[in-house]
This record gives sequence, structure tokens and C-alpha cells, in this order.
Amino acid sequence: HTDPLNMTHYRQSMLIKSLKPTKVGEPRYLGPAIVITVTRTGVLIDDQPQWIHASSLKHYPTGEQASSNSK
Repeated sequence: HTDPLNMTHYRQSMLIKSLKPTKVGEPRYLGPAIVITVTRTGVLIDDQPQWIHASSLKHYPTGEQASSNSK
């Protein structure tokens, strides 16, 4: 179960789960993409014309998050 999206996701970078099967070593998530519109369960991003469900999204680590995740 995913938490409903809220306006705190607006203008944030998100990764989008690939709908195509991936081979070993290929990334499962595409992006990052910038969120431009948010509803209760989905988002519209800057580089795709279709809505994306919240369960297909993952936060893109930036700044201190990225450096702490890479350690």
C-alpha cells in the first residue's frame, strides 16, 4: 500500500518504475523527472503526457540524501 501523494511532491524529482521487463543489470527506474501536477493517487511529470500512479514512483535522492546513500 502506498501513501497518497500530496503537494509536497510538487516540483520534486522522482524516479519512475519501468513498465518494460528489465534485464539483469539494467535500472528498474527511469528518470529523474519533475512532478508538475499532483492528485491523490497520481502525478503528471514534465516529460510524459500520461498520468503515472503513485505506486510507480520513488523519490530521487538529492543533496545530502544522495551522498549518504552512496556510502
